[in-house]
Amino acid sequence: MGLLAEVFAECLKPIDRSPPHEWAEAHVNVDKNSPFPGPWRLANSPFVKELMEVFTDNSVRNIAAMTSAQSSKTLTIMILLEWAIANDPGPAMWVQAAADSAMADVQERLLPMFEDCAPVARLLLSHEGGEKSRHKVKLSQIGFKTMTLFVTGSNSPSKLKSKPIRWLFLDEVTEYPKGALESVTKRVRSFWNSRRVTISTPKKEKDAMHVAFLEGDQREWHFACPCCGHEQPLKLPQLRACRVSGGKEEACDWRDVPGAVSGGVWDFDVLAKAIRYECVACGHLMADEPKVRQHIASAGRWIPMNPKASKKNVSFHWNAMLPPIVKWREIVEEKILADRALRLGDVEPLMEFINQTLGEPWEDRLREIEDFEFLEDRKTEYSLPEPDGKDGAYQIEWDDFETDSLFLAFDVQEVPHYHYRFVCRAFAKDRRSSRLVAFGQVGPEEAAEALRIALGVPTRNTVIDSAHDAARVYKACLKYKWKAMRGDDRDGFSSSVEVDGEKKTVRRVWALSHADPAIGTSLQGKVRPIKLYLWSNPGVKDVVGLAMTGVEQDWQIPADVGREYLRQITAEKREQEVDARGRERWIWRRVRRDNHYFDCECMIMVSAIMAKKVGRIEEEHAEAPDADPAAGGKDA
Repeated sequence: MGLLAEVFAECLKPIDRSPPHEWAEAHVNVDKNSPFPGPWRLANSPFVKELMEVFTDNSVRNIAAMTSAQSSKTLTIMILLEWAIANDPGPAMWVQAAADSAMADVQERLLPMFEDCAPVARLLLSHEGGEKSRHKVKLSQIGFKTMTLFVTGSNSPSKLKSKPIRWLFLDEVTEYPKGALESVTKRVRSFWNSRRVTISTPKKEKDAMHVAFLEGDQREWHFACPCCGHEQPLKLPQLRACRVSGGKEEACDWRDVPGAVSGGVWDFDVLAKAIRYECVACGHLMADEPKVRQHIASAGRWIPMNPKASKKNVSFHWNAMLPPIVKWREIVEEKILADRALRLGDVEPLMEFINQTLGEPWEDRLREIEDFEFLEDRKTEYSLPEPDGKDGAYQIEWDDFETDSLFLAFDVQEVPHYHYRFVCRAFAKDRRSSRLVAFGQVGPEEAAEALRIALGVPTRNTVIDSAHDAARVYKACLKYKWKAMRGDDRDGFSSSVEVDGEKKTVRRVWALSHADPAIGTSLQGKVRPIKLYLWSNPGVKDVVGLAMTGVEQDWQIPADVGREYLRQITAEKREQEVDARGRERWIWRRVRRDNHYFDCECMIMVSAIMAKKVGRIEEEHAEAPDADPAAGGKDA
């Protein structure tokens, strides 16, 4: 039979009306590199059923799936492509971020999958001359008897604009260069029944993937609690742990599992056995077991969070807690390590966790908002304590803190007269929240020490910036046992510690140096140096910024806090800087002159980190603040 006759016969063949997931179970084989090689089964990822059904609906034009990494997303759209080739042919295009990755997809995934699917394989033009003719297939253009599939990278602008397309598959769109997405999406205008499928892990808020999701009806997977039946989405705060009390399991935080963490070192094997998902309604605890995970992934439904969206725009979101193949232990461990990195000034692991594991865009909250609106969520119904009329002592009415969790920071000012700006903050026993206790200005030395005593702050938790009038500051530190601090523009500091008899290098946002208290006098170089604590300007400001925006901590300020405090703690903003070689980095730039309270909050954060009073986890192998690490030098 000639090719023309075969094409005519294909056109007369009855259309397979079965849903794509049923068709796939009958015809699709998954390669051996998949976690589930062999015949494709919906039971391995039951939550994609609705996405596959929507694909056949001609009233839908745009489908967006914003998901976590390695969660069946690319395999699902490959199956949909196969279904279209076999059952509803039309010119199609598969777009990857780069041309080389697109060609790799063809060689390593698409062609092998096509050839292992009988309804698709018999349509390949390369099979007309036998197996030896496979080399005739262009990697960028795969011919079928009834249609053509174009494969390209988003970095090939001419190819993106050249063809009218009915089936458009866009993978990893967050990696596309500027303008590429707009160019390629115009290719589907010629077909009334076209479909654009956009699927990717997001990166930044309002990037291409996030916008595509927001424009759709924003469907979120809700599963029914096996105990009370309450429907709920999978949210990270509900991924808890359990401990036994009175012979029964009760929910607890990860670090409260007996034996899970000791001396700052986590035993993830111990923690894994205790991880549970807690029902938000009844508190029922669900273990990471096959039966439970299968229930969560199948006994649920997609609920639109934006039901008023245009009917032509459908969007889905799911995170790594949904696919049964992803162990909850992996998610918890990744989050703990991201928290640790954040406390050391490295934001990247947390960004990657939010993007790749939660399937959510990173909102760069480290930016200054002129009207302080973002600080409204940090306000709590309490008032700053007032000094007692008898002895001037402050009465801090907060049951969650202990005295050794009070910190006081001074910032030296010389205009209009010599004085200190100060901030005092208390940290809760659970190290998850902190509360502003006092701020303002005070006279130097004696008056500042009197304030410390009145507030009840331990001397070891009292710090002062030595960037101005260092000699006078060092003398005050000698006299009152305060700690001298100084900001440093380095991203962090490396320190060598001994672990199990071996030297190990750790990275921190602080380092211990030394300073000469007799600097500028005849005794310079002749007296014992004092300790000087260096802290990373960019690293610590990132941590404080994230605390202020509520990303990682419950960072509290009183509801009636003064405007001057708000102005000063938002006096710097985080901006991206590109050097001559095109390398990007984030810097903090001052937008208002007075940033003294912000500096004080940064020094307090460093002190709290050193004292292990902040964060879900302890700093691994951290030294006591009074130990000498192999970092720093002398302040001459």
